[in-house]
Amino acid sequence: MIGTYLFDKLSNDAAVTALVGSDPVRIFPIVMPQRAEYPAVVYSCAIQPATTVKGEPADRDMYQVQIRIWAPAEQSAEAYSKCEQIDAAIRSVIDSITGTAAGVTVDGCEYAGGRDGTDDNLEYFYREANYNIRLVR
Repeated sequence: MIGTYLFDKLSNDAAVTALVGSDPVRIFPIVMPQRAEYPAVVYSCAIQPATTVKGEPADRDMYQVQIRIWAPAEQSAEAYSKCEQIDAAIRSVIDSITGTAAGVTVDGCEYAGGRDGTDDNLEYFYREANYNIRLVR
C-alpha cells in the first residue's frame, strides 16, 4: 500500500518527473529493471505497527522507507548533482505530509536521515534518504 502511495505522489510531481523522466517514470519498488535509464529512484520498506492497544488491532502502521537515487559513477559530478536535486525534490513532496493519494491515507512522514554510497563494483553511486511514514489502516 505505501508503495502505491509513494509512486502516485512522486510520479505526479512535476519537479520529480522533470529529473527522473515521465515516459517511462524511473521510480521502482525494491529493484531497478535491467537496462533502466539513469538517474533512477528505487524504494523499499520495512513495516511495524505504529500504534498498539492491548487487545485491539493497530489502526496505523509505521513504514520505514528507504529511497535510493542511482546514477552511473562515470558521470561523476554532474550525476551526483542530479542525485542531490532529485533527493531535494522527493523530500519536498513527502517530508511532513499527511493526506490521501491513490486511495492510501498517510498520517505523517518524517525525514530520518540519509547517506551516499556505491554499488559493490564502484560502477554506480547513490544518494539514500530514509523516511518514517505512518499509514492509516
